Amino acid sequence: MNKPHSLASPTVWLASGMGLVVGLVCLVMGAGDGFAAWLKAGYEAQGFPAMSEVGSSSPVSLIVMVILTFGAVFSIEGTPGVGRRLMLMLSALVLIAMASPILALWGLFWSPLVLILTVLWAGMAAMVHAHGRDKAEVVRSSEERSVMRMNPPVSPNKRRSRL
Repeated sequence: MNKPHSLASPTVWLASGMGLVVGLVCLVMGAGDGFAAWLKAGYEAQGFPAMSEVGSSSPVSLIVMVILTFGAVFSIEGTPGVGRRLMLMLSALVLIAMASPILALWGLFWSPLVLILTVLWAGMAAMVHAHGRDKAEVVRSSEERSVMRMNPPVSPNKRRSRL
């Protein structure tokens, strides 16, 4: 049987797929357009150089979205402990958010809102599954410990031979 956090696990594919669907729906609906305009105006007001825009629906952005979503879910699934998983997801979200000002220093504008929503949704789904899997393992291990192992009954003839 495969490990629960392997690439063959359906959870990695389902959680990542759910996050990607949320991200693609946001792109199609234009959910981050107002935020992108506000962010770009803020960068220009702070004196960043003229920026060429990297569109959220460009092939490079979509490939980055798929890779980061799968990477976050795979990492969360393979990490033990709720606190560690939460720290991992928050770190991924902060790094995604901080990519925008770094790209602005290079003269590229990129709005991270859709990618943040995608990774957040997929990461939360992975955390819920991993937490449930951990609870099931605790219950299973406690059931195994509660079973008392008994030695088979010894016949009276064997007892006499020992004496």
